[in-house]
Amino acid sequence: MEAIKQVRYHVVEASGLFEPGSTLLLSGCEDAPLRPGDRRLVVIDSTVDELHGERITRYFDHHGITVTLLPLRADESVKRWSLVTDVVDAMNDFGIDRRREPVIAIGGGVLLDVVGLAASLYRRGTPYLRIPTTLVGLVDAGVGVKTGSTTGRARTGSAPTRRPWPPSWTAPSSAPSTHVTSPTASPRS
Repeated sequence: MEAIKQVRYHVVEASGLFEPGSTLLLSGCEDAPLRPGDRRLVVIDSTVDELHGERITRYFDHHGITVTLLPLRADESVKRWSLVTDVVDAMNDFGIDRRREPVIAIGGGVLLDVVGLAASLYRRGTPYLRIPTTLVGLVDAGVGVKTGSTTGRARTGSAPTRRPWPPSWTAPSSAPSTHVTSPTASPRS
């Protein structure tokens, strides 16, 4: 048996992604537009939350989007299976509608890997939007097809290599001039 799944990438340059007047995050991805009254689980790196959490929350409030923030410490020293299960538990507690409510991940490569793995495991794949805040997050986890966590002695022991659902969205949140990459896979078969 052989299966092929096409993945396409869009690159957009933006600045001020979380400025109240910006609508790029709301409408930049046709497959998952954000509308007033929608809700999202936002998994955010704890350092990014400390630096930009209030601004990000104000952005969603301004546009009528209800968010539940899940700040996580996310670096190589904590990239473990337990972090993946914390995200899966948060998805379950939130009651995500996996077909209509993508999880939003804001952080570096470790956070994006962990959220990507959790999303791919949750109820046969949950959509997730990636907003990288580091260079590694942008060039690796933000556009790559691998997700994972460290298990035992293995550096990346669990790593599905398929996109959980179109679209995936990436955009550094803190840079004044933002490079946005929006990879989008074809619909699930």
